[in-house]
Amino acid sequence: MSSVRRYSSSVIRGAAIASCVLLLSACAGSETVSPTPEAPVPAPAPSAQPDPEPEPDPELEPVGLTAAMTVDAGTISVEGSTNLPDGAALYWELAETPEAFERTVAEFGVDRDRLPRFPDGEVPSGSVVVDGGRFAFSTTADGWEDLGLCDELPLELFVGYLPLREVGMMGSAPEQPESLYALHGENGERLTGAVPPAELHVMESTGWKRIELFVLCP
Repeated sequence: MSSVRRYSSSVIRGAAIASCVLLLSACAGSETVSPTPEAPVPAPAPSAQPDPEPEPDPELEPVGLTAAMTVDAGTISVEGSTNLPDGAALYWELAETPEAFERTVAEFGVDRDRLPRFPDGEVPSGSVVVDGGRFAFSTTADGWEDLGLCDELPLELFVGYLPLREVGMMGSAPEQPESLYALHGENGERLTGAVPPAELHVMESTGWKRIELFVLCP
């Protein structure tokens, strides 16, 4: 009897253990596994925008330049106006008109003895600074009163705005304030035009620009 009871107890315990194992297996099999959350997808980076194009420089107004000359015996006086800023330096030069020059050469030879010259033999030239939108100068030399200026000897006056830094450094043109080199360029490349009777001249060999005005005797 005792052996049967022990056997029965063993069987019962075995069956109980098996039942627990099966129950645990069933519980484990029915457990719901939560899915692993997916990592968030990063938003696409904004595409690089091209740098905005620089604003174009406002168009510069054409340069206005006028002048008139008068002759009193051997003194030549010049007055003029311009829309250039104060401090701008203008170059001037006095010469015979082309027609008068041809007659002079034909009559006096290539020495051009009748051409008005300063006592040192140089052609009259110089510079004048704009003040209040105006400029004025006069020039004379010994012996000019005997030349019959403008009557017997027609003259041509050249007045020019030459914002040419390299030429100015060589002494062939008056140097300009830094503000004008910034405004019109190192060699006048930003000049846009001239108001008649002035003219915009572009040098073929260099592309440099300048403003020219030619004035005849009254």
